[in-house]
This record gives sequence, structure tokens and C-alpha cells, in this order.
Amino acid sequence: MLKEIKEVGKRGVIFQYEDQNLVYLINGSKRLYLCDTHLGFDSMQAIKNYIKNKGYQAKELVIFNSHSDYDHNWGNGAFNDNLIVAHQSNLARFKMIGEYELEMKSKFKNGKVELVYPNLTFEKKLNFTDDKIEFIYAPGHTVDSTICIDKVDNTAYIGDLVEAPIPMILWHNLNKFIESLEYLKSLSVERYIASHSGIISKKLINENINYLRKILSGDKINFEDSRTQRIHNFNQKNILINEFEAKARCKLGPNFNYKKFKINFWKELGVKEIELTDEFNYILKTNKENLQKAFQKYFNSIKM
Repeated sequence: MLKEIKEVGKRGVIFQYEDQNLVYLINGSKRLYLCDTHLGFDSMQAIKNYIKNKGYQAKELVIFNSHSDYDHNWGNGAFNDNLIVAHQSNLARFKMIGEYELEMKSKFKNGKVELVYPNLTFEKKLNFTDDKIEFIYAPGHTVDSTICIDKVDNTAYIGDLVEAPIPMILWHNLNKFIESLEYLKSLSVERYIASHSGIISKKLINENINYLRKILSGDKINFEDSRTQRIHNFNQKNILINEFEAKARCKLGPNFNYKKFKINFWKELGVKEIELTDEFNYILKTNKENLQKAFQKYFNSIKM
């Protein structure tokens, strides 16, 4: 499962997995900082072995979740007694979607998985000044997207905010997404490390921004590469579904249940609960008009 361990700068280590996802370890002078925890306990064994082999066991290990998607936090349970840092919206979203994702995405587990939530959250920024580490809220890919800046190595770990060749959009506020990417460009760092694309350049950030602006302007977008086109087609429809979710949450308030929303919305399209393990493909196969009609039927059926 682990493909490569690569040391970066003075104190960074990339753990690259075969599924094109990575986690990033920073060896601070006071503490170790692990950015994301991949897909389970087995994924984290390589990090534990590395720490032991380097003789770093005496240092406190701080876990950072860049956002609350399953492939970034399923290994949290391997560090159950450690400080787990995330944005405050991460905690709320993780609690909302965590059990559902564990049920629907179980085929991706790498060993044991326990849902362990962040135990230290922040609103805008959190600094570990003695180690020159800063965590900053930068919503975009998801509502809870957050970055880690290592001021010694001048490195920014940016989670899924930037992807090659285009980002996957899991939140509907594209203006905020662009704002966060523009902020990334303004940083005085030597390198950006993205969870699915490795070390990336400002050129890719600009390309992601241009793509999002084209969606906002309603431009017709076509890609020669079929995989990229599939992601784009997914993005266009998933933006709608995220807008639907926001409307349902607003109407239901504290009674909103993420799993029930998913089940009842897709039920209007004839998709059974057991089939939602393949939701990505159902999104691709369903046109926007039918998605809108289904949501309207679902929305009208909601009882307060």
C-alpha cells in the first residue's frame, strides 16, 4: 500500500501511497506533526515505524486533519490518545458524514478503522509558535478545508485544495474556493504539497482557479482526457447536490440527518440505499434536470 517515503526540505517527510494519496510528517523541534491519516490503522504503521526507526518517540505527535473526508481521517484511531487538530467545521462535518462514509466506502479501508474526531478545533488560525507551525482555515474543496504552514521549511500542506489537472468540488461555494486559492498564491512558501498531486506549482493553482471561474461563468468545458471529463461532469452535478443539501439542512435545522437526506433524495430517482456505494456513478448518469426534479419532490415531502 505504501509506495515511497521521501524526505523534503529540512524536516518534512512525504509518505506516498499507491492510491495516489499521501500524508505529510513534520519533525518540529518540540513536536511531530502528521498531516492527515489516510485510510486506516495499516496505513499508519509506516509512520509509526519511521518515527521509531528515527528515534523520535519522545516527541509529542500532533495529528492534523486537513478536512473531514474519509481518506484523510480513517487512520486517526491509530493515534487515539494524541492531540487531533482541525477546523471547527471539520468536527461538525465529520460527525455528520463519518458513519455514513464508513458504511458506504468500507471497501477502501486499509486495516482497522475507528472514527476518532478532532479534540482541538479553531476558527481562523492556530499557531504552535515554538515550532513555527500554523494551521489556517481555507475553505474550498470542502467547507472545512484547512492548510498547514511550516515556516521553517517554507512549505504549505494544502490537503485537497489543489488537484491535477482539475479539483474535485465537494462544496458549492466556488467564490470562497477561488478566494482560498488566491490566498495560497499569496503565501511566501517554497513548495506546496497536495494530498493527491504531491509537490505542485503556482501554475497548477492558477489552472485550478481558471477552471472554477469558467464554471461560475457558465462556459462550456470539454477535456480530451476522459478521466478529467468524468471529474468535470461529476463536479457540475455535485455542486447542485451540495446546494440541495444546504437547502434541506436549512429547512430541517437540528432535525437534518445526512444519511436520511442521501437515502430519501436518491429514492426519488429509484436508487436503493444499498446502491449508494456507487453514488459517484449515479451522479454521472443522472442529468441535471432529473436531479432538480428529484430534489424538489424530496424537498416538498419534508415534514418539519
